[in-house]
Amino acid sequence: MIWALAAAAGAAMLAAIIWIARREGRASAERDVAEGSIDRARKANAIDEDVARVDDADLDRELRDPAGK
Repeated sequence: MIWALAAAAGAAMLAAIIWIARREGRASAERDVAEGSIDRARKANAIDEDVARVDDADLDRELRDPAGK
C-alpha cells in the first residue's frame, strides 16, 4: 500500500514537473516571438524614416534604377 502511494506521489510530481517545463517553454517561445516582432518593427521604422528624408525625385530615381546606371 505504501508503495502504491509512493508511486502515485512520484507520478504526480513528474506530471507537475512536465507541466511546469512546458509552460516555461511556451513562455520562452512567446518572448522570442515578441522580441522578433519588436526588432522587425524597429527596422521598418528606421527604413520609413530614411525614405521620408529622401527627396521625391531622388527616391523615384533610386527605385527605378537602383544600380545608378
